[in-house]
Amino acid sequence: FAADQSGSSSLAISSNPNQGSSSSSHSQQQTLAQEFRNKDYSVSILPELMKDIRSTDFNKQLNAAVGIRKLLSMEKDPPIQEVIDANLVPVLMNLLKSDSYVMQFECLWALTNIASGTSNQTKVVVEQGAIKEFIERSEYRFYNQGLIF
Repeated sequence: FAADQSGSSSLAISSNPNQGSSSSSHSQQQTLAQEFRNKDYSVSILPELMKDIRSTDFNKQLNAAVGIRKLLSMEKDPPIQEVIDANLVPVLMNLLKSDSYVMQFECLWALTNIASGTSNQTKVVVEQGAIKEFIERSEYRFYNQGLIF
């Protein structure tokens, strides 16, 4: 993704050859995602994650998606409003267009965490069309890809 000074985003999903949906690349993506999931993320690195999620490098995007999702999963004071204020909801929505089920899974999880916030925070996710995406990317689809743990 690339963002201009106004914060609007344009789609620039990486053309990384490991991003496709073949079983070997899918396995590589799962391994990479698991490495990222085992990392500890703190709110202090949120600015770096916000930059990396807009990168054209798939690995940076995936690391950022995992990190943002993990931060939004914190029980106490998840940075939901900070993610919204950084205009990341449209970025996460655009990453759902990725060929990578792993990327889609992480972005959907982050979006559901944002939607779990206040009614105004939920409204942001709904207005971006997330409900349709939640339905289209059912748990069954991710379960079949080995992404439900």
